[in-house]
Amino acid sequence: MGLYDSTFKYAHQLIALTKKINDKKAFEEAQERKLAYYKQAAVKGSSDGMRLLAHMYRYGDHIAVDIPMAIQWYKKAVDAGSLDAAEQLASLYTPDDTTTGLITSQPQEAEKYLRIALALGSKNAGVELAELIRNGKVTSKTPDEALKFYEQALANGSLRAAAKLSDIYLKGDLAKKDFKKSEQYALTALELLKTVKPDSEDAWPMYTKIATYNLLKLYKEEGLKPATPGLLDKLSAQVGPLDPGMKRFTIPITCGSVTSPFHVYVWDWSLDEPPTTGQFNWVKNARGCEVSKDVIESFEKLYKIARENKVSFKDLCVYALGNASKDNKTPTKSK
Repeated sequence: MGLYDSTFKYAHQLIALTKKINDKKAFEEAQERKLAYYKQAAVKGSSDGMRLLAHMYRYGDHIAVDIPMAIQWYKKAVDAGSLDAAEQLASLYTPDDTTTGLITSQPQEAEKYLRIALALGSKNAGVELAELIRNGKVTSKTPDEALKFYEQALANGSLRAAAKLSDIYLKGDLAKKDFKKSEQYALTALELLKTVKPDSEDAWPMYTKIATYNLLKLYKEEGLKPATPGLLDKLSAQVGPLDPGMKRFTIPITCGSVTSPFHVYVWDWSLDEPPTTGQFNWVKNARGCEVSKDVIESFEKLYKIARENKVSFKDLCVYALGNASKDNKTPTKSK
């Protein structure tokens, strides 16, 4: 963070300390001090100060939520050379399952800031841009360009890019079907998982789900043979049945003072914890947001009941949470 590095670090340490000792008054004072530091740094031209101030406005972190103000400070940070701010602006303009603090989708604006992020050296922007092209959000671009961006992101170590390339060659969109390529990209994704940081975008469990599902489908339905002994059993435990698929539920998560809808996915597998656990951990680690204890426990209890009674966890969630939503409780079934 350069000139203001120690100041920002001090503010964060002070907040963590007051929170740990449960001193509400000191915590509020520390939050006010952090806001003052960010504003001072931003006004004096610090790109990090601008970006962090924008983040506070975006999520209502000890300040009223103000998305236009967040965008204004993000743009100033981009003009000052902030790669992170460019990525944050792009995410605001392309709301999806893992985005909070949303505005109306504006793919052309997202493309603009993704290309700026790429020029600044981003390792994530290429796969985001490829997704826009693959999903038809940027119609002037070609499938070949999307493939190029996926490959570039993979060269930078993107697990998400590996999983998406596996999906492309399995389904035959953007490129001709190629089961061996699909397998290789999926295996690459699983290798990259060993080094993925818990607070990274690549740690979103559904990217790993794509890779494991594709491999199981290739081995069970498309005639490929796994080279590693025991891989098929391991995949089966993680994926569960291929045909029944998944269900998506919408839950509330809290980021700062903002409560936003967030999509989580359930399916049947044989691991010790429900598939929602990794998704909730990612929300906390990568987004800095909180899932309520009640919501977490609801899924854990349903998973325990499903295992004890040898019934489908997915179907039990649909039944139990569907009934709960009728009583205006959360989570709710999305589709």
